[in-house]
Amino acid sequence: HLDNHMKWIPVDFSKYILAEIMRSIKHHNGYLVIELLLVHLEKHLERQETADIKTSIMNVIQDCMVFAAANTGAGSTMFTGIARLLKFLKKSFQIECERTPPSSTEEQKFQTAVINGIGNFAQNLPDFQMMEIMQFIITSLPTLNQERHETPDSRNANLKLQLLLLKTVQKVAATYQLTHRRETSTQTTFPHQLFDPLLKMMSSPEPEVRLIVIEILQSLVDRRRYSDKLQKIKLPKDISQLELPTETKSNRLFDIAFMKKVTPSLSPPRPE
Repeated sequence: HLDNHMKWIPVDFSKYILAEIMRSIKHHNGYLVIELLLVHLEKHLERQETADIKTSIMNVIQDCMVFAAANTGAGSTMFTGIARLLKFLKKSFQIECERTPPSSTEEQKFQTAVINGIGNFAQNLPDFQMMEIMQFIITSLPTLNQERHETPDSRNANLKLQLLLLKTVQKVAATYQLTHRRETSTQTTFPHQLFDPLLKMMSSPEPEVRLIVIEILQSLVDRRRYSDKLQKIKLPKDISQLELPTETKSNRLFDIAFMKKVTPSLSPPRPE
């Protein structure tokens, strides 16, 4: 109906219709609506003439995902939806690279909508599920090989795709930081399946990768957002002037052990 009557744009009307549908059905059936929207989005994915429509559909899906997460949490069905969104994100990137002339503006709007959708969905989830989403995205990153048969264009495309997916992780990590989870422990919250690949990427030859990875790690570890204070001031001789409280709670002791373990991985290699 929205297709036939061209009601996807502006997006306000379609958002209103789908919001009413989500409210009128049983909450556990909300993911069926999201599944139907994902199927419909896939039909528009490669149509250049409807590039703006797929962005509107994605914005509607985002609202439905947030509603579903807030009311029912995230089950295996929803993680299947996340996997499909990542697939759409990669496909959009491929379309952007292949089209001549490139329609980067439309595709980038869609990519931003997907990234925001995943991040806003994650905001309504418990810690461990947010970590699972980031871990899932990390495992889908393309590898940057130094092999001879890889062309510069191919390597550049892989790098751009890797950065795009890392931005998705960064969005979820920023969401994690904004929820002020101050009492979580690094020992129980951060799985090595997430941190080990991130720490490994700190030795990437690409500075763009290293920068975004350190920003992700900062969002996850700096739960009290001390970085904002440290960026705006010069370090005094007496660091007590920074008003950074010290704590002796047991979960903070785990944090100290965690930092001792990972700090060597964050240090740049010494020149030989």
